[in-house]
Amino acid sequence: DLQDTFYKHWGKSKPWTGNRQILINAKNKSERHKKLKADGLSEEEINKNFAEPVKMKIFTWDGEVEKEMSPLDSIKHYLYFLQAGFMAMEPQSGNILAWVGGINHKYFKFDHVNINTKRQVGSTFKPIVYATALENGVEPCDFVPARRIVYKNFEDWSPGNANDNYDGSYSVKGALTHSVNTVSVKVLKRATIDKTVALAREMGIESEIPKVPSIALGTPNISLFEMVGAFATFANSGRVSTPSFLLGITDKEGNVLESFQRSGRGKRIMSTQSADMMVEMMRSVVNKGTASRLRTKYQLKNDIAGKTGTTQSHADGWFIGFTPELVAGVWVGSDDPNIHFRSISLGQGASMALPIWAIFLKQLNEDKGLNHYTKAKFYQSSGDISYQMNCEDYRDRKSFIDDIFAKILKKRNRPKTRRSKKKRPRKRRWND
Repeated sequence: DLQDTFYKHWGKSKPWTGNRQILINAKNKSERHKKLKADGLSEEEINKNFAEPVKMKIFTWDGEVEKEMSPLDSIKHYLYFLQAGFMAMEPQSGNILAWVGGINHKYFKFDHVNINTKRQVGSTFKPIVYATALENGVEPCDFVPARRIVYKNFEDWSPGNANDNYDGSYSVKGALTHSVNTVSVKVLKRATIDKTVALAREMGIESEIPKVPSIALGTPNISLFEMVGAFATFANSGRVSTPSFLLGITDKEGNVLESFQRSGRGKRIMSTQSADMMVEMMRSVVNKGTASRLRTKYQLKNDIAGKTGTTQSHADGWFIGFTPELVAGVWVGSDDPNIHFRSISLGQGASMALPIWAIFLKQLNEDKGLNHYTKAKFYQSSGDISYQMNCEDYRDRKSFIDDIFAKILKKRNRPKTRRSKKKRPRKRRWND
């Protein structure tokens, strides 16, 4: 369906119209061009060869088709295809359960899951930013102005919001739910870039992360493999979970020669409280935020948390979601980032990647033997966490007096639960 939508979206136009270099680059990377170049042909002779129709087999979604077409036309044919990567793993054991590197290995020998295959991750990076902030004293119900500002120290960079709304304030949990860019950058500022990068490293992300504010919006290029492994930390109550390929090695009699089963649940890298809060915040993303199509369109009733991601010019669509026992991630885009949908409604992660994730979980739901993954429930949040997350997502404007009374009432009604002895940093006033 997505590929058909892409064809219809472009119609009689071509994705490379206005940027002929896309087609030239694709031709130059082809095996035919490399061979002809190695044989000593000039570029003029190579172009003539590429224009000559020949019989060939090509990939289509209806199966392999034999057709007569020029090599250049075959390159145009393949440039239209959207690619995808998918990975699923157990968050506690780290065992990889599914790995789909692309749409067809015979025709597209490129693994979009592999740690060396990196694309911009968009808003799927935001949970790492918000988790760092929670670990450093930020509360889910802190309200942050949505106002758009200019960062003079970073070449007058001024991130905007998808809905162009810059009025009022969002709670921290509401900003993640609705993927509010202006607030996310301010949350990063409070978390600090250094601490955010440090947490990403502990969560298993090895790719380069530039120390600039735009990482709050997911500008780093990171592999799907790394991102799924990082999200497993949330499902594993704040303990790192390294994706594992091998369970063990046995001989022909079944004797175990080497076991790679992990003992324990992994090193703790964030507090249970912060991890539980992040799970609740990402459940909100699914229940009423950018991933709500899982509930409305796909009618999934499972306990699910997750985050969508969309990159610059809609070149990449992401969705990483999890149940208590399963983490799975999807990336969708073209091999060439210059080829993409021209509208965010079609090119966002919720439109490109989330449907694949939804269909995957629907198929799991149909197999009763997989109930361990699909029927699992997140732990009921403690009274203390429920209290700390008891606020609206968005606030238009509230008078100073109203705010004072709200805080007094909230303090009076605070449940008397045993708090962690870990000293949290003193709260500071949010500003731009």
